[in-house]
Amino acid sequence: MEKIINVMPKYEISIANQECLEELSRFVVEENYKHHSTNPPSKEKLESDVMTIYNEEKALYSDTFNIYIVIGANIIPIIIFLLSEILFMILRTISFP
Repeated sequence: MEKIINVMPKYEISIANQECLEELSRFVVEENYKHHSTNPPSKEKLESDVMTIYNEEKALYSDTFNIYIVIGANIIPIIIFLLSEILFMILRTISFP
């Protein structure tokens, strides 16, 4: 399930939990084929690629791992926002003397 964390006029940002991993994996694989291949994959190849990505993401997923989903236009400010959030999370984990 996705939890919306920010809604703006031109985009929204959500955090996905583990239940979304297969759907997200399918989206990534299908979009990759749309943009980088002239021939669509067979159904078996598509499913194999989806499961490969899903298993990789599932192995990485933990309570401290977040997947941000951005839906909308003009992605540059959104990327800057997400990078600042990631940096903030990293800095919170570092112990300074």
